[in-house]
Amino acid sequence: MRCYERLNLPSQLPKVAIAKAANALRPIKFRTLAMCFALADKTIDRASGRIVESSETPTEVTEVWTFTRRQNGPWELSAIQQTS
Repeated sequence: MRCYERLNLPSQLPKVAIAKAANALRPIKFRTLAMCFALADKTIDRASGRIVESSETPTEVTEVWTFTRRQNGPWELSAIQQTS
């Protein structure tokens, strides 16, 4: 099956359009990065720079970042998730 048939495109498309459609079907690569870190929340009054509220004990957090890339394209951030 040709790429324009899979995409339900008419067969009379110029070759450039068919090549672009074929690129859209190429596999997408995924990379996932898990980061573990500790943070302490602080609320700061922007006008005075004074700390209004603060947690003394840091909380451990894990975030999972997923990046995607189409063939020969740049890596792009596609998702950020916090685990519980």
